[in-house]
Amino acid sequence: MNKDNLNILSEKEFDDILKNTLNTKPPNEDIAKSITPWRKAFNTAVLGIALSSLVPNILWLNFILPVIGTLLSIAGFRILRQENTHFRACYILSAVKTVMSILNCIFSATAYSTVEVNHPLGKLLGFAGFVATFLIFIFFTLAIRQTQIKANIPVNIKSPVAMIFLYLVIGLLSLLQYSGIIIGWSVIIGYIVIAVNFFRIPKTLDNAGYVIKPAPVRVHMVFISVCVTLCIIAGVVCGYMFLHNFPMKWEETPTQEQTEITEIKEHLLSLGFPERVLDDLSNDDIRACKNTTKVFYETEEQSVDEEIDFLGLNPDDPETKEIRFTHILLKSDSQHEQWRLIHHFEWINGDDFYGTEAIQIWSQYAKYKALVDRNSYSGRVIYTENGKNYASPFYSFTTESYKYDLAVFDKSTQTDMFANFSFPEGNLRQRGYVSYSFYLNSDTSTGSWINYNHQKTWMQFPVVSAAESRRKDSTVSNGAFIMILDAFSFFTDTEEFNH
Repeated sequence: MNKDNLNILSEKEFDDILKNTLNTKPPNEDIAKSITPWRKAFNTAVLGIALSSLVPNILWLNFILPVIGTLLSIAGFRILRQENTHFRACYILSAVKTVMSILNCIFSATAYSTVEVNHPLGKLLGFAGFVATFLIFIFFTLAIRQTQIKANIPVNIKSPVAMIFLYLVIGLLSLLQYSGIIIGWSVIIGYIVIAVNFFRIPKTLDNAGYVIKPAPVRVHMVFISVCVTLCIIAGVVCGYMFLHNFPMKWEETPTQEQTEITEIKEHLLSLGFPERVLDDLSNDDIRACKNTTKVFYETEEQSVDEEIDFLGLNPDDPETKEIRFTHILLKSDSQHEQWRLIHHFEWINGDDFYGTEAIQIWSQYAKYKALVDRNSYSGRVIYTENGKNYASPFYSFTTESYKYDLAVFDKSTQTDMFANFSFPEGNLRQRGYVSYSFYLNSDTSTGSWINYNHQKTWMQFPVVSAAESRRKDSTVSNGAFIMILDAFSFFTDTEEFNH
């Protein structure tokens, strides 16, 4: 309306126009957010904190949500960072936590993240991530308090304080490895309720007429998100390529033998000990066989393809037999009826090696009144390259107790021996063995089963070891792994064993 039109208006007409203007409806929420970008930034930061701190361990959400959450936190706090030092601290901590989330994804794609390695970096990343999130909650609470004071409105930080308390509860449950459903869902519901109350905070600031000046941004969040994604992909690929094996201690085996070792080997060969297995034994294991009086063994070749094993296709085709097991039983002349058992395995037609391997020993000794000398477990792995043999002890060689399912509602604890190791890639005649002693309390039948858990593909995330996979799932084919089983049973009360 121009000046001339305004001059010809009557007093009543002017009052009507003013009244209609004052009765106009306020803008809706979307318009308000576009007018006050700081409010959108605040809500984005709250959503980012919620996603990055509540991480269920299903469907890789414990890796995906922290990355998405920390990126959202950065997007929100970088708009608010000039309001006060506490918002700036939240912005810096969110950036630090983003880096830790990237490192956690990369670390989880390496064999160093497995239970057997127990690398301190994994614990450090977990603890640092918890502390960073806790500090973000603290500084965010202080930032809200300071902003409310500047806006001259009553301080209300019940929701932030409740979130801090609930996060401490989550940390305690994680430390105790709690997996209960009722308390778990209670925590999740409480978390959501508190997060919803967070979104009401900027409305109170708007009603008070307080405006936060947004900080300028120079780099678009899309560019930052793409860079983070590329870093994770590149790091995971490098983990699969260069850090997928256990750090083995390979050393070339000596070609010259001590006189004592040569004499024991000649004695064992005269009893029928298979020479190709004997050449793989360490000097200590050869000495352990010094008093042997009888040698019994059997050999079996198996396929690694579980479909061929299951359907029985081409059982006589040598090309389907990739691994050979040789089981050797040695009787000693000791007074206590001591026996020694050697499980030897050898890749005869080669296979691909993508990471970790494991040997699990099942024994029937407890059932058949026999006693295993658990201190006698020994063994190593060997491969041949350019005519030279290289040997290494197992990466870890332990007796472990774990729970397994007998039925849907029946869990039992079993104790077995696990040997963890890795082989170099290529057709290098990879092989190894496990040896141990036992005593019989009576003449009876007994046996020992060797379960070889072999990694068939690199496609697994996060990376778990072959032994971890075996303890969690006793099926033949389990994700990236396949289990090859071979049993050796014998009757020590027969004429063959006693004469």
